[in-house]
Amino acid sequence: MSWRARLALMLPHPRRPWRWTDAVPLVVACCAIAGLLTTLALDGLRLAAPERLVLLLILPLIWWWWAATGPTGLRPQLAAIVRLLLFAALITALAEPRSVRISDRLSVVYCLDRSSSLGTKMQDETLR
Repeated sequence: MSWRARLALMLPHPRRPWRWTDAVPLVVACCAIAGLLTTLALDGLRLAAPERLVLLLILPLIWWWWAATGPTGLRPQLAAIVRLLLFAALITALAEPRSVRISDRLSVVYCLDRSSSLGTKMQDETLR
């Protein structure tokens, strides 16, 4: 099978003429993803596996499958936006976001055993 045949399987020919309004879901999803990742990066979010964000390159392929075969209208466009954002959220979760906050303050936590397995004398000693 030639590479053109494989490409034709991945990117089917549109069933209807392509219009610029078909690109709206992809543009909206890309802007939302870029804004969210920028905001999170400015807030101190770190990604444990940032190389997994390369999977975001699948989104235009998903959009093309929708644009080539999907129906027209506002409702299908909103559904495409939601689907693209859900795929992006899944891919971002695969990148393992971590919130890192640095503080010089020391936090101390005390744990006291107040169960009846300890005698009252031992419970009084732990409170001192």
